[in-house]
Amino acid sequence: MNQLAALIFGNNRKAFNGSEELPFFSTIRLVLTLLDLVFRRLAGPSAVRYSQNAMDEHDFRKKCDAALESLRQRLLEVGDERGFEVEGQGEKLEILFEEPEEARFVISPNTPVRQIWISALTTSFKLSWSEQAGAFVLEKTGETLTQLMGRILTQQLGSAVTV
Repeated sequence: MNQLAALIFGNNRKAFNGSEELPFFSTIRLVLTLLDLVFRRLAGPSAVRYSQNAMDEHDFRKKCDAALESLRQRLLEVGDERGFEVEGQGEKLEILFEEPEEARFVISPNTPVRQIWISALTTSFKLSWSEQAGAFVLEKTGETLTQLMGRILTQQLGSAVTV
């Protein structure tokens, strides 16, 4: 540990109260600081852009309700064209397919973590609010809610779908 501390802080032993050995709590603090730096580095810039807890519950519900209602309206139109059903509103939307194979997609808010969750194609997609995009976004790909729905509907139906 002393070698690691020397590597980080150089030969400045005053940072360690002039001792050769790091006190136990200083060692723990150093390890936690390093782990924090590593995890922040691994998380990348998206960890800042898509803050899940930055908005309060009221703000989340307002943005989520608007996003889901807009999505529901568009899915109803696309469903009429493509032959699938859309059920529910507000708290949960379900998209039901009979062709090309029977399937169900579920779209619902997860208020405690301030996300919209989509269960589709044997996968769970978790979208967080992005101030930059002004929409709910899938962090992994950067897709907005409507872009993601277009992609997974395209995969399900086998032809291009725009939502």
